[in-house]
Amino acid sequence: MKPVLLCIGLLVMGIGVWRLIPELDAINRIDDVSSAFENADGIRAEVQSQDIRNAILSGRRDQLDDVIATRLEDAPFDPVLMSLEAVAQMSSGAGGMQISAELLDRAQAIAPYDRRVQAIRRVVQVRLQGQQSEELQPAEQGRAAK
Repeated sequence: MKPVLLCIGLLVMGIGVWRLIPELDAINRIDDVSSAFENADGIRAEVQSQDIRNAILSGRRDQLDDVIATRLEDAPFDPVLMSLEAVAQMSSGAGGMQISAELLDRAQAIAPYDRRVQAIRRVVQVRLQGQQSEELQPAEQGRAAK
C-alpha cells in the first residue's frame, strides 16, 4: 500500500512542478509583477495579456495579428480574443467587415455579459458609424457646393 501512495504522491508533485515551470519562466518576461497577482489567472496569462497590450500600443497590425493568432490556437473560443480579431479584421476591406461582424456576434453569444466584449463591440460600432458618416459627408458637401 505504501509504494502505491508513494507513487501517487510523486506523480502529483511531478505534475505540480511541471505546471510551475512555465509560471517561473513567465515571471522573467513580465513588466509589472504586481498586476499578475491582481487577477486569479496566473503570471503566464498576464504575460499573454501584456503581449496583446504591447501589440495594440505599437500600432503594428501584423504584430497584433501574430499575437492574436498564437493566442487563438491555445484558446479558440476566447470571446475577448474573438473581439480583438474582429477589430483587426475591420481594416481588411469589405470582406473583413463581414468577418468582423460574425466574430463579434460569436463573442457576444459566448459571453453575453462580459464587459470587455461589450466594450470592444461598442468601440467597433462607433468606429463603423464614424466611417459611414465620413463617407457620406464629402458627398453632401459636394452637393451643397453645386
